[in-house]
Amino acid sequence: MIHSPTHEFVLSLGVQRLIGNTGAARLEAGQTGVTTPLLLFGKGFGDLQVDALRPLAVTGSFGYAIADRKLKATPITGGDDDDPAGTVFNKGLENRWVGGVSVQYSLLYMDAEVRHLNLPDWMIGLTPIVEVLWSSPASRPSREGTQWLIAPGLIWSNENWQFGIEALIPGNRASGRNVGVIAQLKIGLGVIAPRLGRPLF
Repeated sequence: MIHSPTHEFVLSLGVQRLIGNTGAARLEAGQTGVTTPLLLFGKGFGDLQVDALRPLAVTGSFGYAIADRKLKATPITGGDDDDPAGTVFNKGLENRWVGGVSVQYSLLYMDAEVRHLNLPDWMIGLTPIVEVLWSSPASRPSREGTQWLIAPGLIWSNENWQFGIEALIPGNRASGRNVGVIAQLKIGLGVIAPRLGRPLF
């Protein structure tokens, strides 16, 4: 890991594991597991001289998603008008390049590190955020093309918990046609179980 507190920069490696056959079948949950090595980074702009830009932060990731079971396509010959010829796929997945970038603007950072804001406490904890997520096929055959997803939203946080909500807007036809929403609640372990939440060292 590369870490520079002075420049508010971090670069790290990680691995994400998606377990197959988890989730609701009606939501088309994947039946094949996927392992994704990732390169992750984060950059805050508190080292800039322009006060209005110092609460900005950019985070992102780039990785290669490796499916446990490779996707295979079997051509169907013959057929007629009622059952035309085509291609049958197994339950595997293609490998994919994946990545994402987020841009955030923390009012909490502005109030604590730049200058005091005469705003209500609930507003001070807000962080507007916009994420752009992307994936593209990295192997053949492939059932899905390049996908883009744009996710604008808000995060509210304090020392103990954080709540975020974002819209999920398809960036192209391959990503779908409907707008969705996602929400997340994070509660510090020290709030739930104070003894477990203490530092080990």
